[in-house]
Amino acid sequence: MEKKYFKRVDNKPHIWSSSSLYDKGVKQERKKWFSEWLEGNNRFDKNSIIEFHQNDSKGTPETAIKMKRKSVETVSITCISKKESNISFEYRSIINSQLFELALKSF
Repeated sequence: MEKKYFKRVDNKPHIWSSSSLYDKGVKQERKKWFSEWLEGNNRFDKNSIIEFHQNDSKGTPETAIKMKRKSVETVSITCISKKESNISFEYRSIINSQLFELALKSF
């Protein structure tokens, strides 16, 4: 039986890296990149966050934020944002460069 882990986090920026894709050393390196990005960004708007996720220049292609290996790679970036009662869902396909947007209702 597969174990699932849950952790409550506070309301501040976090980075998550898949345990099945990255060893401890690579996860630490990616946390460092994220910390450096946080230090250089005082705004956390949708575009700057998506730009961070599209970065393929740090590390190697196998460890970059936008990762590419022989059999697995980053294929999309999904963003959900909320401003007041407006919620938007955005799906960016990296494979075919398409963008899908959806406005959601807040209750």
